[in-house]
Amino acid sequence: MKNLFIIPLFSLATVATSLGAAYATGFNTGYTNNQLAGQNTWKINDSSEDLSFITILNGSIAGALGSYYNVPDAGSAGTTVFLYQDLGAAGTTVPYSDIETSTASFSVDFAVIPSSNDYPSRDTFGFSFTGPGGATDLLTILFQPNPTDSELLDISWTTGGGSPTSTTRAVSYDGLYSLDVDFADGVGQGAGKGAFTATVGNYSFGGNLASNSGEQIHLLGVRMIQDGAVPGDNFISFDNISIVPEPSTGLLALSFLALTQFTRRRKLA
Repeated sequence: MKNLFIIPLFSLATVATSLGAAYATGFNTGYTNNQLAGQNTWKINDSSEDLSFITILNGSIAGALGSYYNVPDAGSAGTTVFLYQDLGAAGTTVPYSDIETSTASFSVDFAVIPSSNDYPSRDTFGFSFTGPGGATDLLTILFQPNPTDSELLDISWTTGGGSPTSTTRAVSYDGLYSLDVDFADGVGQGAGKGAFTATVGNYSFGGNLASNSGEQIHLLGVRMIQDGAVPGDNFISFDNISIVPEPSTGLLALSFLALTQFTRRRKLA
């Protein structure tokens, strides 16, 4: 089945503000113009320089992850680069979000920038929510290159490290989107079970979280999965990250959106 294309929000979008948010961040202050990992409690599982970096999205300073400047250490198909913040670490403003006994929500604005002709491979990107100790993958939402249409990335999701579930929907490269995820108690699923509903653009999907050992979100992460022997110089850019313990306390605002063009530069592997 051909995946349906989700219209990017080029003109108007709903963007969560920090009102009522337990944790909210942009990148306009407190960051220098270099790699993101190592700043404001951001960490990464790869030692290559500049896999995470500061860029421009929608006319604003934003974070990014991908092989735009450099390639992962392992440099092989299936390599996963995980950029994350520990939501309970010293220096952050939010305690662990309990999704078993209270409702929590997450939002982020993002765009996936395509590879150039110099490094044309296409990689997978996504956002992850991880349980205690980082051992439980509570939920990962992925944007995977469509095998037949080079302009699209298919949306899928996985819980507990299982196989991805396809949504039969796709986003486009260079499209600016908002991802919103609502977490809640998985009623009828047993103690500690959680559920989620996610919205990308104009499409919603959801399911139950697999594990009953990770009812708290400890790590909020951005993922890149290298899909070929050599990664492309594609990357995901993200901004306006917000976690709200009670969605009813949030506020939605309208904002004009525009994409900024990039000048490509990349180190040799």
